[in-house]
Amino acid sequence: MSTLERYLRSQNLRKWLAKHRVKLTEEHAATRLQWAREHRNWTLTDWYRVIWSDECTVEKAGTARQRWVFRHPWEKWLSECCDPKPKHKSASLMVWACFCGLERGELHCLDDRKTMNAEYYINMLSRRLLPFWRYLLDIELEPLFMQDGARVHTAKASMAFLEDHGIILYNHPPYSPNLNPIEHIWVHMKQTLHRMYPDVVNLRGCPQTIQTQLAEILPKVWEEIPEGYFEAMLDSMPDRVQAVIDAKGWDTKY
Repeated sequence: MSTLERYLRSQNLRKWLAKHRVKLTEEHAATRLQWAREHRNWTLTDWYRVIWSDECTVEKAGTARQRWVFRHPWEKWLSECCDPKPKHKSASLMVWACFCGLERGELHCLDDRKTMNAEYYINMLSRRLLPFWRYLLDIELEPLFMQDGARVHTAKASMAFLEDHGIILYNHPPYSPNLNPIEHIWVHMKQTLHRMYPDVVNLRGCPQTIQTQLAEILPKVWEEIPEGYFEAMLDSMPDRVQAVIDAKGWDTKY
């Protein structure tokens, strides 16, 4: 072992896989930092008022976790010790959902990812968000609606729809999936999907047929996510905000 190798080991330095994160600029970091400072004194009651929303693509052959195997060093390339990846992307379905506190809206399965324009988005909000919004008002909450800065969300028609229905937008910083707890809910949902329906990877048929089958089971999977998981994600919001402040607006562990 060389002197350099011994030194690196003594400092606990070794190669690690780089974490996937959204690419941030100085402007993004500054905006995130300002937002975090403005929200550092928010209580859990404040965070529980936000309706968190997002889209997610669920692949038939997708998996939310890495596969680990026990092996000897010389068994590295044995087929049973490898994690094969499909040559092409598998059939997938895009979904949209929202939740507020321990209440969750209905999962919406998009007919086709290409149809997600402002007209489709507004129609979806009419069917999924409006009833949920009214329900929250009925139970005496004063909700705020969170959506990211995707063009279809901020289109003039989409913004006009929200304003016409008195839906108050929550100010969410751009390029900040780590500050939207539903991102972690998606990971949990994909794990739950493969636990509840382990044969989903073997679905057969054309993409449209597979999408139809996914659309039948994903709403059931969404409803199976325990309330405690939503609670844990929301309870982490003060720590997420502080992490952004500590990182001066740059990437955090979330």
